[in-house]
Amino acid sequence: MIIDTVEISNLGLWENLFLKFDKSINIIQGENGVGKTTLLALLYSLFHDSGIIKFTNKNQEAYICMNLHDSKEKLVLKKVYKKGQSGYFVSSFADIKKIARMEENKVFIFSGEFLDYDCQLNTKMIKNAMKLLKNVDMERYFSLAYEGVYMSQGQQSVIQILNLLYLIPSNSILLLDAPFAKVDSKIRNNLIEVMKRLKDVQIILTTTITEETEENVIYLIRTCKDIISTRPQFDYNKIFKNNMKQIMRGQEKNEEGKIIVKYMLNQEVKETEKRNIEYKEIKGSSPINAIIDVAEIYINAFLNSRVVGIGTIKWGISDKRIVKGVKLSKDD
Repeated sequence: MIIDTVEISNLGLWENLFLKFDKSINIIQGENGVGKTTLLALLYSLFHDSGIIKFTNKNQEAYICMNLHDSKEKLVLKKVYKKGQSGYFVSSFADIKKIARMEENKVFIFSGEFLDYDCQLNTKMIKNAMKLLKNVDMERYFSLAYEGVYMSQGQQSVIQILNLLYLIPSNSILLLDAPFAKVDSKIRNNLIEVMKRLKDVQIILTTTITEETEENVIYLIRTCKDIISTRPQFDYNKIFKNNMKQIMRGQEKNEEGKIIVKYMLNQEVKETEKRNIEYKEIKGSSPINAIIDVAEIYINAFLNSRVVGIGTIKWGISDKRIVKGVKLSKDD
């Protein structure tokens, strides 16, 4: 299933908009507030007629019309908005039967903002990422080795994205909102190359970065002056977060690997303090001095105790085992 073209008329942000999509990679660019995320939500809503997009335009009829095709047939999806109501417009009974056969579970939507939520990094995800890179012959462009040391947010984000791509079935449409926020330009280009090599997956992604690329680029601009009162409304979490949680949790539980990143901000740590493990919350305006003062005390305590193994202080965790984090400046 592939989206060919999309036409939008009088729908809040756009008075008249015509978009043509490539069967592989499509990159939607534009400044903040131009409607990149809203466009993805609108595309997703056409496959899930559950009122997830709310739009009221009292003066004119608004619509979004999408042309799709697969190996067997073509389909036109048109959704009309009028006086706060919305519904599909069909030209024949044949179209109704085509819509009924449409596989809405082959359309996925995700946000880079939620990559770290409800899907803690584990060894199974790394294995999936490595399998994907092997399948598309991109192993030499990434280093995913994990040796029990700290991983940057960028490294974690790369693994999350690759794991996500691994889980997407063939003949699917994948809508991605700002997936590359935590990676540099070189890694971003390598990830796009991985996406290009996926078979039978159409990807439409958004970015605020404007640059020349070989992929199909759609640059959005505002064509409607009054966007505050007429902007389409939707529940961001419901659309972008829930879909991600479903596919991540769809991985077989008996195949899940060992959790690598155990600590998530404002969540409770399951592991309790022991003789050789101490949790310390950083308080005050000088985190460095707080760490130095407390570390000296516990280094002496660990060295002079009968604890077998390594003594560990885990900074940024309260006595109630809640992750508070440690805020450090670049100089710190």
